[in-house]
Amino acid sequence: MNLNGEQGHVLAISKEIFEEICSTESLHVKPISPFIINQENIKNCRLLITILREEYQGKSRNNFIKAILRALILLLTEKLNLQKSKNIDLQRLEFLTDLINENYTSQKDTDFYAESLNITTHHLNYIVRKLRGSTVKKLVFQRIILEAKRELSYGQKNIKEIAYQLGFTDSSYFSRLFKKQTGISPEIFKTENSVG
Repeated sequence: MNLNGEQGHVLAISKEIFEEICSTESLHVKPISPFIINQENIKNCRLLITILREEYQGKSRNNFIKAILRALILLLTEKLNLQKSKNIDLQRLEFLTDLINENYTSQKDTDFYAESLNITTHHLNYIVRKLRGSTVKKLVFQRIILEAKRELSYGQKNIKEIAYQLGFTDSSYFSRLFKKQTGISPEIFKTENSVG
């Protein structure tokens, strides 16, 4: 393994212990590509690794260690089964899309999304340009404009309220962004597209 500049954990398990604690069927995919896991599972993995390290360095109870290893391997192999057929960059793009949908009102900076994916902003923008011909910031703004159009067409809120709902403290900045992305102001869009 080339680990220059990488951070993480390396866990070595003997074949005998591995076969004892879990079914290896899900690991018979060759080669196994890198894969990503969501923030909740990252948190769970870190917790299990911490418990595993403390137990190994402390009382070192074999049955307890095996139970933690089983939980960790089940967590990881579940993701392998879901993602084994997908390219790592496609996985990252899918995860990015989910992150944007969940956070676009509060997180508009590329740094947040890159950090959530554990990669650099430069590399994340490279992936998005390669697969979507865009940038992370543009994807976030596209999601904001989509929601703004929905609110302007179907909602009862005024421009200032919509801007605030979408995470903008300055409604004039929101209006400029909307016009830059759509070619018309939110006021004109609302007049032309309002339903009801």
